[in-house]
Amino acid sequence: MPVAVYNPKHGASIRDFVWSKAKWNLGVNKILSFPDEVGEALLKTYDFLLKVDHKNIKEVKKNMVVNKYKCEYCKFETNTRVAYLNHKKTHKLSEEDKAVLGSIEQANPEGRYGMEEKITGTRLTQADIEKQEGITKEAGFYGPGLQNDTLTDMKIRKSGRDGNFGG
Repeated sequence: MPVAVYNPKHGASIRDFVWSKAKWNLGVNKILSFPDEVGEALLKTYDFLLKVDHKNIKEVKKNMVVNKYKCEYCKFETNTRVAYLNHKKTHKLSEEDKAVLGSIEQANPEGRYGMEEKITGTRLTQADIEKQEGITKEAGFYGPGLQNDTLTDMKIRKSGRDGNFGG
């Protein structure tokens, strides 16, 4: 008996699912009927898929409805919000909308970032920060404490009782 499988809007498109020596596909927000073995394998492999039967068909149909975005200035209609917002930019604003946009208050910062500007009045350079932190140019990438080649040491030593190298 075939198994109806629904891939919800929040799911991912399934492409080239190999089962029974064949490739199977299932798009997002789609319902397809699969052979019993394939449908059960899909449901076990992908947790987000739903098995459709007489108990949940109404709920699935309700979830499949795609939101429609309609332009209030023309007959443009789409099901993606981004396309709707980009289309809306092509229309001129009404005088009321211009007034609302013009009345929006300007944001102002509530302070300055970095204490060094408050203390000295100037911004510290990278060299000043390194000097304060005690970082020298001779320190190099690994810092002043690197003495030996640790990879060579690991090859020579045997594993300790706790299973770690160098133990």
